[in-house]
Amino acid sequence: MKKFLFSLVFLIFSFPLFALPRGKLIKGRALNPRPTPFLVGALKGKRIVISPGHGYFNKPGYWTTQRGVTHGLIEDIHTNEIVIDFLIPYLVRSGAQVISCRERSYQIHEVIVDNRDAGYREFGRWRESPARGFRHSYRYTLTSRWGGKKARFTPNIPEDGYYPVYLYYRAGRNRTKEALVRVVHSGGTTLLTVDQTRDGNVWRFVGEFYFLKGKKGYVEIENKSSEEGKVVVADAVRFGGGRGKSGRARWKEGAKAWITYAGALLPYGEVNIRGRYADWRGGDAYISIHTNAGGGQGTSSFIHSYAPSPGSAAFRAKIHDQLIRDIRKTVGTWWKDRGKKKANFGELRNTRTMPAVLLELAFHDHKGDARLLKEQRFRHLLARAIYKGVLKYFAPGVPPSPLPPHHFWVRHTGPSEVTLGWKEQQDPLEPRARAEYYIVYTSQNGFGFDNGVKVKGRRYTFRKVTPGALYFFRVTAVNRGGESLPSETLAVRIPRGRQKGGILIVSGFDRMKLYSTYKRRDFNERNYVVYHAFALAKNGYFFDSASNEAVESGELSLSSYQIVDWILGKESTEDETFSKKEQRLLRKYLKKGGALFVSGSEIAWDLDKKGDAEDRKFFHKWLLSGFVADSARVSRVKGMGFFSSLEFSFGEAWLYPVDYPDVVFPKGQAKVCFRYPDGRGAGICYRGKYKLVYLAFPFESVHPERKRVQLMERIYDFLR
Repeated sequence: MKKFLFSLVFLIFSFPLFALPRGKLIKGRALNPRPTPFLVGALKGKRIVISPGHGYFNKPGYWTTQRGVTHGLIEDIHTNEIVIDFLIPYLVRSGAQVISCRERSYQIHEVIVDNRDAGYREFGRWRESPARGFRHSYRYTLTSRWGGKKARFTPNIPEDGYYPVYLYYRAGRNRTKEALVRVVHSGGTTLLTVDQTRDGNVWRFVGEFYFLKGKKGYVEIENKSSEEGKVVVADAVRFGGGRGKSGRARWKEGAKAWITYAGALLPYGEVNIRGRYADWRGGDAYISIHTNAGGGQGTSSFIHSYAPSPGSAAFRAKIHDQLIRDIRKTVGTWWKDRGKKKANFGELRNTRTMPAVLLELAFHDHKGDARLLKEQRFRHLLARAIYKGVLKYFAPGVPPSPLPPHHFWVRHTGPSEVTLGWKEQQDPLEPRARAEYYIVYTSQNGFGFDNGVKVKGRRYTFRKVTPGALYFFRVTAVNRGGESLPSETLAVRIPRGRQKGGILIVSGFDRMKLYSTYKRRDFNERNYVVYHAFALAKNGYFFDSASNEAVESGELSLSSYQIVDWILGKESTEDETFSKKEQRLLRKYLKKGGALFVSGSEIAWDLDKKGDAEDRKFFHKWLLSGFVADSARVSRVKGMGFFSSLEFSFGEAWLYPVDYPDVVFPKGQAKVCFRYPDGRGAGICYRGKYKLVYLAFPFESVHPERKRVQLMERIYDFLR
């Protein structure tokens, strides 16, 4: 299977499914109740200020972007996407505190709980301060070694999702440097400490967590501290990114709008305020992220022309050289190095107390550069290179954090036991980025994870797992440099008692060559097993799961399962839907009477239209289908025959955009079991020497959830 050197490793969880009567989905016990996250990384203690380019601003009179549309991109949008998706996670996972000049979360909802709101509650005695806080006065108490005084902020969350958590407090020299903050979210409880001697009168970011709708989570500030007799403040807590004054998601707005909203009353314009804000927050380094225009191509970097802040030249050199090296080794040696330059840019001129660099990563008005800038994989390459440059500046000699583990699998290995396995992914750009140990995270909803358990080897067994409960897992790799980005999310649900056969969910959607534009973000979240797992569990089934790489290399055998659910999403020609090895394994499995459910929007395009003779033979003979068209141009489907009671929609960007759902026709004794509104084939089914359901669109993109659950029920009734 073709892999790009800078691809993130995708760990795919497969779910073993057992043909049991429909049952109630029960909740199991937490596998790892440890409340405090691991604090790792060579950048621990460093405050890195990021300015993610431009953004919507008030002209005044109306809101507009500062840059126009070129090749489907607006610089105001994709620079912050690169920062949110990759650069901030890399820096944070190496121990840095990141301060962004723009909103850092895609969450459009926002809930603020102040100390006079209904969601606020105190335990123990807190006092009212005569000084002004967020909206009015704030509450405070003194720290003690034993604690016990708590201030709880409970939001009414409007919708399940990831919400950034921000604290507001008035800082002071008599404050504690280790205010204990307890975040109770859907993954469990996370304990953090916040230095209240600094970052006052501004929304201070503390983390992003997955909260469920309603009042199921909260943030609590406690007075427990090794610093006795210090003041700890409880004022206000903000959940979510929200929408700005422009009416758009706040992350799309520029620095002036965000910095002012965050609480910094700095009297400067859209450009100058960024450097002033960095100095005001007291950073250790400043990085401004831009892409260029004007008819060129390639990468350049800048420090201030006549009075660069101390350390700027060396800081620039580390990042610039890393960018050029990594891009040339991955994209091609033809990539143009436009040089380390100087300019009297307002951002650099106003950043005086720390090393400051402005990066022009590529040209959004150059067709080739723009195509790369749209790609998820290229954005990851850029962000990781910037992170490595920062690491080399502050911690020379320390290896970068590893890439995520791959060849991931999870299966039940006993009556109340599950075992996870994975392999280390080596980084061809950084041979020293090797894992020293791993962290296994667990979840009961696939989105909110606990704080992890440290593992030295590449296999781990959880015991005392609740039969019938649904568990999700992901793994990271750790070294001195920091913690990797997470693997894909896998799931398992073990049966009650002994069962024969089972179901394996195979996650094969590895594709990172997905194209975002200024109108939409196309991003592989690597968690699509979650949607299959819930649909199966709600129908009473049990399952294991694995990445396609784990199946291909023999970590799990298809022959051990009665049904295989193979997820291909938007996997296409470049990463391959089915490799030759996977085709051989499936042929062997189906020859013995196996049952296969496979879904994806590019399978026919890859195997039949663009494939070689062996690909076409596999598609025609074993998937019993033929290619008709690359895009149905619709997202409505109606079932036929055994599936005639079903009608639903898919795609429409609720999960990810499905631009080109294949149109197919049946071969041999197979039949069309799903049609598009014009009557053309959207899915093929077969029951004979083996069983097959093939959907020419991704199953996980079907919505709403009840429709997915109904569809999964009918599919597995057909395959049993």
